[in-house]
Amino acid sequence: EGAEGAEGAEGAEGAEGEEGAEKDPNDFRGPPVEVDENAHPNKGSAESNLSLIQVAERNLVDLVDSCLLRNEEIEMQDDKGCTPLIAAVQHAHLEMAEFLLTRCAYPNARKHNGETALHAAARHGHRELMHLLITHGARLEAESDGRTRALHLACHANHEECVHLLLERGAEVAVKNENGQTPLALTTSNNIKNWLQSVQTGGEAARQALRVETSEVEVVRLAELRKAQAEAEAAEKERIAAEEAARIQKAADEAQALVDAKTALEAEIDNLKKEVERFEAEAAEREEARLEEEERLRLEAEKAAKKKKKGGGKK
Repeated sequence: EGAEGAEGAEGAEGAEGEEGAEKDPNDFRGPPVEVDENAHPNKGSAESNLSLIQVAERNLVDLVDSCLLRNEEIEMQDDKGCTPLIAAVQHAHLEMAEFLLTRCAYPNARKHNGETALHAAARHGHRELMHLLITHGARLEAESDGRTRALHLACHANHEECVHLLLERGAEVAVKNENGQTPLALTTSNNIKNWLQSVQTGGEAARQALRVETSEVEVVRLAELRKAQAEAEAAEKERIAAEEAARIQKAADEAQALVDAKTALEAEIDNLKKEVERFEAEAAEREEARLEEEERLRLEAEKAAKKKKKGGGKK
């Protein structure tokens, strides 16, 4: 029951938007941003055949301009009336949604059942996407089928941060869906019940208290974010230093290996030199022995010849 009334034919849009927002839809759009002419319409193979809605569903931000260059409409719809922006929100793609809004996607476009991107973000508890959409003019009072608003959906799903944001921004708390249910009747969260009752009785003062509470939370979040960033930067520096130390050590090891190889080569050369010297010495000794043997044989031959000659003379 409750939020299920959001499924069906198109419902009537709420008469009033967020406080201070203009009713003209065109006023919600930011300044035009030129399409990247360097984006090639035929980039990729299978990806080049994707529609802008499929690109949004898959968070392929770099292909958006390619689709627009193929003359696809930023407000094209599928068979359920889903636009690229709604598709991006339904798939929780914050970067894609932000990029489509810079390309003038309309934040209050409706599906055939009357739901807007804000409804989708509220149903699934995507506070950052809700904040982005509201910042770009999404109407808090837009109603889908069954007169269901984003606040009904967020309360029904007990998405506390989303409810908190909607109340800060001025969402009506006593509005009923077609079943006569208020947001208070749809939630089981005690925090949400307290906030709704507080706003219902305290009005703008209660909303301001919620804004202050959010500001304090944001300060803590910012401090935590900065701490996390500092830790990440320190870790990155340590990683880079470790990689540099490893690189230096590797270079030193390689240099030492070269020195060791050179030393081993020099030792091998010395051994070879000694071996050559030994061979040369042995060869010299053999040559000397040969010459001595030749001299001995020559002397013996001379001696024999003299002896023979002397013996022949006596006869």
